[in-house]
Amino acid sequence: LASVRCPKLEHDDLIIRYRRGQTVGSEALLSCKQRHKVLVGRDRLRCLPRGQWSSHIRSRCEDVPGCIPPLKSTDSKLFIEPNKQFYRYGEMVLLSCPVGTILSSEVVRIFCQRTGWSQKDLPECIDR
Repeated sequence: LASVRCPKLEHDDLIIRYRRGQTVGSEALLSCKQRHKVLVGRDRLRCLPRGQWSSHIRSRCEDVPGCIPPLKSTDSKLFIEPNKQFYRYGEMVLLSCPVGTILSSEVVRIFCQRTGWSQKDLPECIDR
């Protein structure tokens, strides 16, 4: 039974990690390659005694509605909190500046909406 192995799994959108290799009883753990996508379907398959996985990969990765980080100018000192790779719809970010500088506009918070960020042009940090 120890010599029976399941074949290597291939999938363009998924990261496939093997727990205890591809031997009988081991698991293949599935996750999405792109962090802003969510796995729909099974997140694991088991290697069966006949050398086959418990199922074909029917899982897929789907877009999570949301926004990528707001774009600020390259030399900007603007703080964006929380600072993340991806924001879901409805999430808010707070804008602030380092000590000694102030925001160039009244905008202190922006929201991730279906159309993108509630404010396209972010304020700058200007000297007091």
